[in-house]
Amino acid sequence: MPNDRLDILPYVYDNGSWSATDSFIKNLFIGAYKAGYHETVFCEAPFQDPSAFVNYLQGPRAAGYILFWDGEVCCMIWLDTFGKRSAELHYFPVDPQKFRDPVKVAKGFTEFAFNLKAGDGETPIFDVLTGKTLEDNIKARVLLRAAGWKEAGLIPQGIFSQIKGESVPAVISYITRR
Repeated sequence: MPNDRLDILPYVYDNGSWSATDSFIKNLFIGAYKAGYHETVFCEAPFQDPSAFVNYLQGPRAAGYILFWDGEVCCMIWLDTFGKRSAELHYFPVDPQKFRDPVKVAKGFTEFAFNLKAGDGETPIFDVLTGKTLEDNIKARVLLRAAGWKEAGLIPQGIFSQIKGESVPAVISYITRR
């Protein structure tokens, strides 16, 4: 019987190794690609293959998180485009069947992110998270709204689609800590 438990594993380097193996992360990417997320999630990404994805997550411009629902991997999230107290969020479900309650997962990660503290243990790291979604990705937009995100507006030609070979409209969404 499911217990609706969300666990979040930061993808970090500690004591000489990463918290998940390269092959594990590559397999998540391959699964997402096969599920068609390359057309929506990775359309503008600075990586287009599993090794480049691992290298990106292990670099200084991204922070990755592996999410588990009831002990099973359900989602991969990464933050990038960091500002003073902001970041852009990207995600893909690992297996839509295991992504049973995406609103709870999204809310759980948002709460987790807004509870992260700076080195002093008091100062919040994030006041706002943002995201860009293809205008026609209605499923993702509905999920974000249900999880408390707001749509700030539409930017014509806001995302370059490597699949289409042209820039397409993007919806800018955000959620604030308060």
